Amino acid sequence: MQNDSVQGLGVNPRPQLNAMQKFKLAVMPKRETKSLSQVLDELSDTERQRLESYAKMLLMTASPSSGDYKAQIQRMYPRLDSGLQLLLAQLLQEIEPREIAPDPLIKRHNDKMRYFDELEAVIAMNKPKPVADSISATFNQTASDSNSSDNSIDFSERGSVQIDIPATTEKPKGRYDQFSTLIADADGNYANKAAFMKQLEPVAAEVSGQLGIDPRIVMAQAILETGYGSKVKGKNYFGIKGKGQAFTTHEEVDGLMVKQKDEFRTYDSLEDSVRDYGLFLQQNKRYRPLLEAKTLDEQIVALAGSGYATDSKYGDKIRGIIKGKTFKELIG
Repeated sequence: MQNDSVQGLGVNPRPQLNAMQKFKLAVMPKRETKSLSQVLDELSDTERQRLESYAKMLLMTASPSSGDYKAQIQRMYPRLDSGLQLLLAQLLQEIEPREIAPDPLIKRHNDKMRYFDELEAVIAMNKPKPVADSISATFNQTASDSNSSDNSIDFSERGSVQIDIPATTEKPKGRYDQFSTLIADADGNYANKAAFMKQLEPVAAEVSGQLGIDPRIVMAQAILETGYGSKVKGKNYFGIKGKGQAFTTHEEVDGLMVKQKDEFRTYDSLEDSVRDYGLFLQQNKRYRPLLEAKTLDEQIVALAGSGYATDSKYGDKIRGIIKGKTFKELIG
């Protein structure tokens, strides 16, 4: 009798799939894993150049508190497509691996929470009894020790001591950090340089990436115009004139400083001010040389010659800020 079985011929039988595996195979499309090089090859020249610009800005503005690439990208380019964000993070990790260090702000927050938890436990263990309860207990104990019921005094029905707690005052308007600490007042003036730079740096990188200029230009202008965020009105961090609020400023005219009253734009936030600054440069032809300049020095020269400010030493001041010790320390 002829045996049609293939057993013993070196052919491994196909494994049997269960119902769930068959269903998954039927409905799930086949996925091909592509290398980063293959993904880059599929991008257009414009998309690739855009990613290169973002990558340069991310590496240039990196600091010890930047976190991993994905977190830094989400802060600096929140409007970028999530798929491009992930691709950019993978590319940067490939060419410049970053060891993820604990975020110092998160660590400080956790330390604070741990301290308050321990403090609360200590208070609960050593919490004194209310005054009324102590008095009542004392007199009730005295009464119970007395043999005469006529002389017993029971304070248990007496009202407890009331303490008037003032109503919680409304928090002043302004900007707060994740620890509910006020870092900027309602007009946009920051408590210190570090707090100002922490808020400015991500959006400056975002806008500079769109403009194709060095982010240090954007940050230095905001610093020069506001004294590191300490002299701000209407959350206008670049001194852009327009409908909003009027106040007196000092302008250089024919080499002399004179008082002038002008109207300046107002904004809802620092981020809005920086983004409008970017649009302002894009919409005015006189700033085209700045946007076309390649190096930092070329961009400073172009900015100084554009007439952005009446100050004849504007370019030198921008350069001085960027090369200064304080600026370098604050941007890491």
